[in-house]
Amino acid sequence: MPHNDEKTITNLLKRASVACGLARALAAPDQSTHGAVLALQQGADLPEGASLRRVIDAWAGVPHEVLIDEHTRLFGPATKCPPWETAYGDAKRFGGRTYELADVAGMYRAFGLKLSEKNHERPDHIVAQLEFIGALLMQLAWALADGKTESADITRDALSQFLEQHTGRWAKAFAAAVNEADAHPAYASAAQAVAYFVLGECARGLVTPQTPADNKPCEETEPDCMACPMAEGPAPECGVPAAKPVKKTVDGVEVPDNPKNDLAALFGF
Repeated sequence: MPHNDEKTITNLLKRASVACGLARALAAPDQSTHGAVLALQQGADLPEGASLRRVIDAWAGVPHEVLIDEHTRLFGPATKCPPWETAYGDAKRFGGRTYELADVAGMYRAFGLKLSEKNHERPDHIVAQLEFIGALLMQLAWALADGKTESADITRDALSQFLEQHTGRWAKAFAAAVNEADAHPAYASAAQAVAYFVLGECARGLVTPQTPADNKPCEETEPDCMACPMAEGPAPECGVPAAKPVKKTVDGVEVPDNPKNDLAALFGF
C-alpha cells in the first residue's frame, strides 16, 4: 500500500475513534464510560486535539454518580440543552420534523444501521449522529484499504451529505446550549469538542452546512420520544455493509476486528 494511502487510512481511523469517544461521552454514563473517553487520545494530533485533551482532563476522577446526575439534568426531558437536532433553529424546514427524522433514519438504514430498541431514542440524537459519522469514517478507511474506489466515493459522499444537511448545522448550537446551562466541565468540554470536531470534519470535507441552526432551542414542547417510520420494522443486520473484518495495524493504529463494540451507545448492535 502506498505510504500516502496508509497515512490517509490512519487519519480516518483516528477520526472514527474520536467520533465514537465523543458519542460515549454524551451518552448515558455507565461504568465503561471513563475508559471509552480515553479513545479521544487518538485525535491528539488533529487540529481539534487541544479540545479533546481538555475533555480527557475534565473527566479524570469525576465520580460516576456525579456524571449520572448531571447527564439527567442536562439531557433529560426538561432540559434546556436538548440533544436532538430538530430541537434547534428551523426544525420545521422542508417537510417538517417528521421529514427530518425520516431523512436521518433513512441514511442510517442505507448503511445497515438502526437505533437500539432498548434506548428508545430518536435518530436525530447527537450520540447517534456521532456514531454514524464514526461508522462512515471507518467504512471509508476499509474501502480505501481494500482498493474499493466506488465504495469509498459513496461513503465519502454520504459523510459530506450528512454533515451538510444534519450534524454540521447544529453542533455549534448544541455546544452553546450546554455551555449556557452551566454544565459540569466533563460535559461542557465534551460538547465544545463535538462542535470543534464536527466543524473540523466539515472543513476536511470542504462542506458548508445548510442554514446553521439558531443557538436557541425551539420553544415548542419536545416529546420524550417520537416514533419515526423509517426506524421501525425489519432492518439489515447491524454493522457497516461490505466491510470485511480487517486484522492489521496502520502506523500504530489498530483496525478493529469487530468495530461494533465501539458503536453501541444508541445503535442496535
